[in-house]
Amino acid sequence: MRVVGDCQAQLQTISQVSGPEVSLNALESINDAFKRITPYSDAPLIIAYPNTHANWFQWFLFYRNRSRDSINRVLAQSPYVDAELVSLLTAIDDCSHFWQVDILQSTRFKNEDLSAWASTFVSYCKLCKKLNDYREKHMPGQPMTEN
Repeated sequence: MRVVGDCQAQLQTISQVSGPEVSLNALESINDAFKRITPYSDAPLIIAYPNTHANWFQWFLFYRNRSRDSINRVLAQSPYVDAELVSLLTAIDDCSHFWQVDILQSTRFKNEDLSAWASTFVSYCKLCKKLNDYREKHMPGQPMTEN
């Protein structure tokens, strides 16, 4: 639930900051939303006291790290985890968005917006949607409240 919740939290924040509404069920506006965000502007994440904000690449890295931590916790229980769930989680862990986030932290880009990264982010979101569909199928009635 946390992996999907983190994806949904990112989509909600992107919607709030950029204007176009985006969600797991409405990813069509991601490119427009990313065009409205400057990569090195302040993201809604404080990384140092009292008021030092992460940039958007650092923000993506924060969520990548949280997701990978959650994935690793589940996979550590692998003898008891359904093979389909393992497949869904490893697909997210290996997604191109996460790989790009690694590169983004060590290289300075001159892009004026995030649109160059929209397609890989959409791919990541689609994988999270599949994971959420799996959760709804195997845990019906359990609301998505974990973030």
